[in-house]
Amino acid sequence: MMDFTTIYHAFTQSLDGTDSYVVLRRDLDNLIVSDPDNAVSYYVLRGLADSYVTLYADQVVSPEFAHQAKTEMLRLLDIVKPALADKSASVAVRYEAINALVTSYSSGKKRF
Repeated sequence: MMDFTTIYHAFTQSLDGTDSYVVLRRDLDNLIVSDPDNAVSYYVLRGLADSYVTLYADQVVSPEFAHQAKTEMLRLLDIVKPALADKSASVAVRYEAINALVTSYSSGKKRF
């Protein structure tokens, strides 16, 4: 069964290109269905992955930019990972994690 930890590790091991975000988006779609208690978190993350795909799928980006974008996405995933990986995390903990992700994204450099 797929869970957040599995897709997190798959993304960390993937290449720095658009295809990795396509896979991440698909996997997050699956988690929205299979883990509805965390659907809002998966939906926000899916939106970020989708944004990268929409912006860069038909463009050439430098390897440096692709790496920086992936590093940023990993930083955002790291914010919610503890709450989403812990099946016993309370609603409050999960809510705080997604709020921290949104706040961090909003105040950071937006590559996607």
